[in-house]
Amino acid sequence: MTFVRFVLTAIFMSALPAHGADRIIYLTFDDGPLNGTSNILDVLEVEQVPATLFMVGMHPEAGASNSALVRRANRWLRLK
Repeated sequence: MTFVRFVLTAIFMSALPAHGADRIIYLTFDDGPLNGTSNILDVLEVEQVPATLFMVGMHPEAGASNSALVRRANRWLRLK
């Protein structure tokens, strides 16, 4: 989790306005859910950062843990 938080913090900090200019980054997480997806969702949820998650069609059916991650991400993203 520490590494994930470090990387995401670095990305977020690079998107902060510099010298009055608006800066936007778009986060995408492709081909998941993978092993680190739960950690990424934790950080995004705590920091209230919107993100787009894409997944390969076979992954939602891959197992109960993947389905639970999909439901968790969908529930959180709908709140935004």
